Amino acid sequence: GSFARLGRPLAALASVRTDVQRARLARWLKGVSPLRRVDRAREAEIFAPGGVRHLIGISHRVLADAREAYPDCATPRSVIYNGVDLDHFAPPSNAVASDHPLLLFAGTGFHRKGLAQLLKALPAVRLHEPRVKLVVAGRDGRADIYRRLARELKMDDCIEWQGAIADIKPLYQHASLLVLPTLF
Repeated sequence: GSFARLGRPLAALASVRTDVQRARLARWLKGVSPLRRVDRAREAEIFAPGGVRHLIGISHRVLADAREAYPDCATPRSVIYNGVDLDHFAPPSNAVASDHPLLLFAGTGFHRKGLAQLLKALPAVRLHEPRVKLVVAGRDGRADIYRRLARELKMDDCIEWQGAIADIKPLYQHASLLVLPTLF
């Protein structure tokens, strides 16, 4: 059956030596996974004519991607941007001002969220603001790759790796800037 066809790609994955080759093959394997096929079939059903009455996205880009992927879906579309409750995320009134800018990167799936790009940009930021600190909050199964990149760039001294955080609100409240250079 369909699982027998996966035998050769899985063997190929084991023989791949570089991270880049392994990542490319893993992306390809996601496309042949039975669960991904079910997801694609369900998406096609939803986006078929008459499948949805109105499509809402968080950006024009998201809606454009949906239009490109499903050109037959003539459903009306609207953008509703994510809002920010400024009172909820404002620093507490008793907060002590920091003597250095604090950048916050928060999320899971560091590759998709663009952490490598942020780390590569950090040396240029430090040229202009040597006291800058970066807090990385979230988890990723390959976090060691990003820690190694930070060391190679000699930026590990200004980065605090928080891992998964149960209550991230205090980090948002104390951050000077949320940095999220998402690739998508």
